[in-house]
Amino acid sequence: MPNIIIVYHSCYGHTKKVAEAVLADATDAGAQVSLLAVADVDDAWARLDAADAIVFGAPTYRAGRPPTSRSSPMPAPNRGSRRNGRTRSRPASPTPRT
Repeated sequence: MPNIIIVYHSCYGHTKKVAEAVLADATDAGAQVSLLAVADVDDAWARLDAADAIVFGAPTYRAGRPPTSRSSPMPAPNRGSRRNGRTRSRPASPTPRT
């Protein structure tokens, strides 16, 4: 039975609900799954090291990280460029333009 840990950060509870839904589906599939909030990661490095898989879940805020997660251990991705105060994200995969 695989051991999976879902690490999540949730500002208003929405990402936690998604993490709980993933937990329920993975448990139904026969995995041993547990939730771990990003704020509790410092106390759980041994659990993370022993896991077979780690799933990360985080909200977005205006195409970036929410202000409350700026001090979390996960680095922010450097995507997109700013123009007129708005973030313009690059495409996730190269697609030919016709």
